Amino acid sequence: MAEARRLLIWLDPGHGTLKRDGARDTGAADTSGLGTRLCEKDLVLAAALRARDLLTAQGHEARLTHQRADYSEVMGYSDRGTLAAATAYDCYVSLHLDSASNPAMRGTTVFVPKLPVHCPRSRALAAALAAALRGEFGTPVSYPAARPAGVMAHWHNLGTFVGGGNAYSPGALALPEPLFMSNREDMEIIRRDDFAERYAQAVVRGILRYAGSAEAEPTETPWQEELRAAAAWARSRGISDATRLGSSLTRGEYLVMRYRERGVSGS
Repeated sequence: MAEARRLLIWLDPGHGTLKRDGARDTGAADTSGLGTRLCEKDLVLAAALRARDLLTAQGHEARLTHQRADYSEVMGYSDRGTLAAATAYDCYVSLHLDSASNPAMRGTTVFVPKLPVHCPRSRALAAALAAALRGEFGTPVSYPAARPAGVMAHWHNLGTFVGGGNAYSPGALALPEPLFMSNREDMEIIRRDDFAERYAQAVVRGILRYAGSAEAEPTETPWQEELRAAAAWARSRGISDATRLGSSLTRGEYLVMRYRERGVSGS
């Protein structure tokens, strides 16, 4: 029997660090009315640390973007993506918990990058994570747009996804939001002593389920190969520095790039 491939997995515990401007990235807290002092940053860090240990025990390499949630580390949103994008990883999972102004909102959704919206690997990873998390916690899909699989593109170009062009990496990216800290029913699950263990176990199951189904997949799609070639071409000709590939282009940037292109072509 062939030996299972060793995976490189990035685990990004949401929040708990200092942003580049010195502000604290606090994340969510219990607003369900249960009156606990639990905070998202501490819960997801505990889950990420446990998931790392579980993956390591199975022979995989698991790295964390940061290992403390006491604001002692400077790690902005984009810094997380940039750190991972410099490596040839298989999976990048940013662990979070959700919150909403409507206390009735509950359940699970796993987000994928807004760009590129067509990336099949990220959606496959997200679907595997959503199935594992919903199976573990018995939750519905939280957002209508994520039904039926519990997967949807995030509304924003999150720094954790686009920093360093992370969304264009050959690996798969996903951001699970398994439960709402603003919902009493979900918070009853979160407040249990075994929550971090259950979250970690579900994340690991989802990652390994995805990896098992993705073994035969190419490491890079032709579209991504073309994007990398185009970025190198633009840099070599001084048309663009080819950074922020996941960000929208302003009118000013477009005009400057066209002006530079005109100079290169000599027309």
